[in-house]
Amino acid sequence: MRKTKINRNYLELGIYIVIAACIIILFEKTVGNISDIINIIRYFLDRVMRMIRPFIYAVIVAYFINSPMKQIEIALSSFKSLDRLPKLKRSLAIIFSYIIFIGVALVTVAYLLHEIVRSIVSIANNLQYTGRTIRIGYNSFIEEGVKSFIDTINSALSSDYTISDVLNSILDAFTKIVRGIPSFMNNILTGAVSFAYNILNYLLGMVIAFYILFDKENIKDLTKKILFVFLNKKYAKYIIEISCSSNNIFEKFLIGKLLDSMIVGILFFFVSAIMKLPYPPLLSLLIGITNMIPFFGPFIGAVPVVLIVMLSNMSLALWTVLVIFVLQQFDGIVIGPKILGDSTGLKPMQVILAITLGGFFGGILGMFLGVPVFAVIWNMFMNIIDSRYESKKID
Repeated sequence: MRKTKINRNYLELGIYIVIAACIIILFEKTVGNISDIINIIRYFLDRVMRMIRPFIYAVIVAYFINSPMKQIEIALSSFKSLDRLPKLKRSLAIIFSYIIFIGVALVTVAYLLHEIVRSIVSIANNLQYTGRTIRIGYNSFIEEGVKSFIDTINSALSSDYTISDVLNSILDAFTKIVRGIPSFMNNILTGAVSFAYNILNYLLGMVIAFYILFDKENIKDLTKKILFVFLNKKYAKYIIEISCSSNNIFEKFLIGKLLDSMIVGILFFFVSAIMKLPYPPLLSLLIGITNMIPFFGPFIGAVPVVLIVMLSNMSLALWTVLVIFVLQQFDGIVIGPKILGDSTGLKPMQVILAITLGGFFGGILGMFLGVPVFAVIWNMFMNIIDSRYESKKID
């Protein structure tokens, strides 16, 4: 039997046509159902985030607990008996770090919450008193408005109503309340479940963080092995070097900036107590938190602080501006360089650019994290430039 000879060119052309047709059909289906695809991707990412959320909390907790844990571990080394039990020493260091971290957080939050609530109540009373003072000049206007409103209501109610109409109105209102009960209970139940779920995630994150800190050397070694197995030796070494330098930048900046802001807040608290400024805990908290934002933080914090002081005493507000200015100069010249040093290696213009970009993409948190993130990216960029420059042997 004679075999049919197939032209290879026609066969390839046919395959290409089929592939092109499949691509066109797939593209049309994708574009036509883009909203469904986006919803599926969003649903998938939401599920993934729910699953890994405790691990994210664990990494954040472990990162901040790591530094005090190392210091406590060094202090425990003075006990010679613990040197023969390194696992016990590590466990005690982590437990003591947790106790200090949670204890300080609870005491601080309890004290500040009490003082802040009291300050807010006092501010509200001052605003109410100010509002009453302002309304004194407009009593006649308000009285006329109220009288006109009452006259309008009376005219609307001047028509006759039967008992049946009144009962129907009451029944309608009762029916609406009954219908709203399931929705109200559902909202309460949903909020309670969400709150319990978040608490469980936090607790689980604390437990996972314990094991991360306990076994961090083995985790680092395993990560290095994975990099060298799946990547070229050159790229693996480069990733390890960049990771170490990035960690150094973040650790120095985050912990240093936190300590610097705490010192600034405490100094302002003592100065405000001496000057007898109103609401010292609230004002000091605002100054300390906003000081975490580089460059723009002092200006952001000064505005609400001065406005709050102005409610009580205008002359004290002027002195507050001077105190904030002097304190920020002292922070920039003495405290900041001592604690932070040149932790990021960025110039002032680069810091402004990093804060601007961070604020655009991430709001307040982005303004704070923009500087170390930009420093890491800039460090990687300069490493590439330096290596290319050396490879080309440019004089």
